[in-house]
Amino acid sequence: MRMRKPKDMDEIIKDCPYFYNENYFNNDNKICLEIGMGKGDFIIKIAQDNPNTNYIGIEKYSSVICHAIKKLSLLENKITNLALLNIDVQNISDYLYNKVDTIYLNFSDPWPKKRNIKRRLTSLEFLKLYDNLFKGDFHIILKTDNDSFFEFSKESLLSYGYKIVKESCDLHKENIYSPETEYEHKFSSLGVKIKYLEVFKEKWYNMKYKESNMKKKIILFLIIAFLTFGCTNVKKMSIDSVLNEIANKAGKQNEFNSAFKFYLPNGMKIVKYDSYNEVLSSEKYIYYLYVDIINYYEKNIYEYVPCSECFYSKKIDYDNKNGYVNIILQKNNKYLIEIMYNYAKIEVMVDYDDINLALLNSVSILRDLEYNDMIIESLVSNKSKNFTEETYNIFKKDNKDSNYLDKVTSDEDNFEITNKDTDLVD
Repeated sequence: MRMRKPKDMDEIIKDCPYFYNENYFNNDNKICLEIGMGKGDFIIKIAQDNPNTNYIGIEKYSSVICHAIKKLSLLENKITNLALLNIDVQNISDYLYNKVDTIYLNFSDPWPKKRNIKRRLTSLEFLKLYDNLFKGDFHIILKTDNDSFFEFSKESLLSYGYKIVKESCDLHKENIYSPETEYEHKFSSLGVKIKYLEVFKEKWYNMKYKESNMKKKIILFLIIAFLTFGCTNVKKMSIDSVLNEIANKAGKQNEFNSAFKFYLPNGMKIVKYDSYNEVLSSEKYIYYLYVDIINYYEKNIYEYVPCSECFYSKKIDYDNKNGYVNIILQKNNKYLIEIMYNYAKIEVMVDYDDINLALLNSVSILRDLEYNDMIIESLVSNKSKNFTEETYNIFKKDNKDSNYLDKVTSDEDNFEITNKDTDLVD
């Protein structure tokens, strides 16, 4: 339930001396950020206890941040290492780009319904947002009383490259320094156990901080690709020659999902995704990527059956991974490419002249796809009720999700295909 708006809220906010600006701290001390500070108990206490560290608390709702401002106004002396921001977290990069050392997520809204997963502050969307904030190594500390949110956050952070520094399922029985929030004090006094998670990721791991060096590699790669193939030469190559590119593993993933990561070629972007499937687009076409977690975990082998009706059909067997490629001429004179390799499959419908380029894009994605065995082990061993229902089994030919013709008809109305490079990071 949202708090009632104080009658004098506008004046309280207008007269507040704590609002952050670029020259607010005037020192080089490290900056710690609390996202969703609420009434301010945590951020005020930790700032008082650590005067040589700068702290910033952000709160979206003016009616809530007013309570923190009132508490600060009662103090005898101003806390000079504390600042506030009354903004939505989506806009935080405008204020703190490349400035933050630690992020605190205290009792964030768990958004329990599945349709709201992207709104959780530890979802992939927000982890990518935080990448823009950190100036050095990445450091996040989380507290919650919600078991499901705690497990979701742990899986999400681990799959994104973070490592656990400290973890507790009953914080108040541990010797861990962490000032209480008002919410925490209320519910822990009722016997509710507080979960705590501290994670860390080295700066080099993240693509954002390798952007300059990676751009040079991309330019070099494009130059080599152009000299080797050229736009015209790609079209002139045989399909077999394009498929041989599966041996030239690039090993540079730039897109991260909960249980896998992959390389998205330049000129392509993600337009839609869920836990195991993604919709990608190039300048002209929509690509459907399906990842088969179950068969990967069980290490099942696909039995290739040649397609006699296909324009092109061939088995793929490389690096102890198998699959196939089928190219089928459609009634509209377009060609449906279906390529399966490395326990994932891509489907795309293209014109004849673009077959090789679409295959090259698909090969680039599938050959560099890597799985997070720890996350997959956790998913499968827990035998989540919806797990087998949500994952896409690429070995099953009668799966409704594989009906490309039905999907592309509906999706072309929903996705606007634009010429936008991924440039490695969103």
